[in-house]
Amino acid sequence: MNNKISQIEYNHKRNDARKFFQEIKTFKPQQSILPTTCKDTNGNMISQIDEVLAGWKEYFQNLLSVPIIPERQQQVNERTDNHDEIAPPTYNETCTIINKQSCRNRQHNRGTD
Repeated sequence: MNNKISQIEYNHKRNDARKFFQEIKTFKPQQSILPTTCKDTNGNMISQIDEVLAGWKEYFQNLLSVPIIPERQQQVNERTDNHDEIAPPTYNETCTIINKQSCRNRQHNRGTD
């Protein structure tokens, strides 16, 4: 074990990535162990793999599905429907805003000099 660790360190110091990662792989577990039991929504223990997988599927579907509250849906609809109420700025308004911003930037830069 100590020799393997020394070899890994040696490969790392030599920047020999290929050998370094080959040695690291020997410490990696070959198989991951999945849970074979879990509880259903009623709290009953289930152990058949098909039922366990179906239970996890149901759990994550419930976890990730967020119901839309009717009041919230109405607010969202109102926000998206009123885009016609605000007219885009005119050319002159845009120029005025840019000029004001430019003046502020010049004043700010003078203050830091």
